[in-house]
Amino acid sequence: MNQEKPELPIEKIKEKDPTNDGGDNSCEKNQASKIGIADGFTSKPNFPPAKSDHNDCDDKPKSAHARVKFWFEMAGIVAGAVGVVFLILQYHEMAKATKATLDAVKVSQGQLAEMKKARISDERAWVAISDIVVGPIEDGFVKFIANYKNTGKTPAINTQIKIVSHWDIKEIAAKDSPPSPQVSAGLTAPGGTGFSYIKLPVNAFKSAGGFYLYGTVWYDDIFGKQHWSQFCYTVTCSTNFSIEAGPAAIHNSCDDAENANKD
Repeated sequence: MNQEKPELPIEKIKEKDPTNDGGDNSCEKNQASKIGIADGFTSKPNFPPAKSDHNDCDDKPKSAHARVKFWFEMAGIVAGAVGVVFLILQYHEMAKATKATLDAVKVSQGQLAEMKKARISDERAWVAISDIVVGPIEDGFVKFIANYKNTGKTPAINTQIKIVSHWDIKEIAAKDSPPSPQVSAGLTAPGGTGFSYIKLPVNAFKSAGGFYLYGTVWYDDIFGKQHWSQFCYTVTCSTNFSIEAGPAAIHNSCDDAENANKD
């Protein structure tokens, strides 16, 4: 028994028949519009984007890593610059401290030198003429005795004295040279005394009415330094042979006074 197949509507057949060029083929138009060839190819093809293995999500970690690395590098540069500035400031502070230390050392050395000088001046020997004594007249000569004393705290070594007489004050030299050959030399203890003398004819200075006795004492201290001290006395004689000697205002310096004037 043959069953008859139901007849499809013509409209549905047309839609399903791909060979049917007539009518409104919406499926073809839609396909054509997707690829851009509908309406006489007037629009640009709308091809789907090409597939790529690159994933934008993969760039996010890389970009974040690059930013972190950049900021770390910048932080390192800033830290390095700060460190350089710190080192420069520290160097200047160290230079100032070093200069201050050197200045303090120089001051300390100067103070120590002054203290040593003061100690030596306080402890060394000090020898000078204390007075001139006029002796008795013997055989037409008068003996003039020059007494000296060590007023220092330590001995004076190689003590020697020179006495000179002159009638004209203008002929007295500013400084004397040590006697040659050496007249006498010895050790003078602290508080110790010594003397030297000169004999002059009475008739010579009686006619002149007066003259000068002057000279120098040389000695060494125990610290190895040589010293000297001068003296000068005016000697007057009256007609009755009254002889007197008194200090004069010249030729009475010493090495310490000369050195102080130079400083």
